[in-house]
Amino acid sequence: MLMLVAISCAGDQATDPTTAPVSDSVDTGTSHDEPATETPGDDCNSDLGREIDSVFTPHFQLWIQEHTEYDGLTRTDLVGGSFGGLINGEDCVLRTPVIFVHGNSDRALGGLFDGWSDALPEYLRDGYRSGELYATTYGNPDLMTADEYTHGQVNVMQVRRMFEAVLEYTASDTVNIVAHSLGVTMARRAILGGIEYDVDGSIYDIGAPLTESVGVFIGIAGANLGLASCTFPITDVCGDDLGLYPGNWINGDLENPSSLLETLNESEHYEGRLVYSVWGEADGLLGQDTVLDCLLYGFNTCRIPGQDDEYNQYLNHFDVRDETVDMQIHFLRSE
Repeated sequence: MLMLVAISCAGDQATDPTTAPVSDSVDTGTSHDEPATETPGDDCNSDLGREIDSVFTPHFQLWIQEHTEYDGLTRTDLVGGSFGGLINGEDCVLRTPVIFVHGNSDRALGGLFDGWSDALPEYLRDGYRSGELYATTYGNPDLMTADEYTHGQVNVMQVRRMFEAVLEYTASDTVNIVAHSLGVTMARRAILGGIEYDVDGSIYDIGAPLTESVGVFIGIAGANLGLASCTFPITDVCGDDLGLYPGNWINGDLENPSSLLETLNESEHYEGRLVYSVWGEADGLLGQDTVLDCLLYGFNTCRIPGQDDEYNQYLNHFDVRDETVDMQIHFLRSE
């Protein structure tokens, strides 16, 4: 049976005018004093949630209201600011929940760069449901502020709280993570945890590593060794502290990258039990080489150190997110 995604967005930034609207009437279920669902198992046979709305389901929103540590994840200030959640108290989780992390100046759904609007229908066709697919928006999805994005506390903790919320809400032992572009390094930092400096120099604690709570991590078009356009650390996103400054090319090696990249790459394979990268040979944004466009000073910045496998195709920075869903699902099935 063909399963379609319905993106219902109010306002002047409609994400997909060809899809049918979602009903305004959604049963929010029973009391939320108990976990939203049991751990996935034989008793879970729900067929609910075959459509995705452009905001968390009412059931998930009510749960967040009762768990105030997760305030702000819904992003009701944005059209397409979030998605995911169970339909009601009878709904349950059949598959390991997938959390999507968008890139610079993007959002969960819609907007200038479309978020995960094109990918979600493919996940639904494969049998995933709204209780198994989640995303929030971090930062301000405005292209004019792209240079201001950085791995500061606000952004990192927005992503971290999303991971923690879905784990708690679904009562799942693990989640799977699919991240794109800046979202790859943002998600890696959130998973790694530990002590970090914020943009103002203050220190904060991200928390314990989430490695054991992540089954599959897929990083799509990530700048894991830095960004080619960041050879000079003159903007926030290219900063030599919390940005994507790749360092200097000295004696055939990259030296003195940003503090963030040093932290992310001083150890390997902490992103999850299985770690994959997906990248486009015609990326157009990450690298310096017109033949293999993830190359940065001869190194492939799209690869995640210690990864288990990779997939690449001749696609640009955004098409590699939207046109490789079959491979993303293939990797997710390897858990």
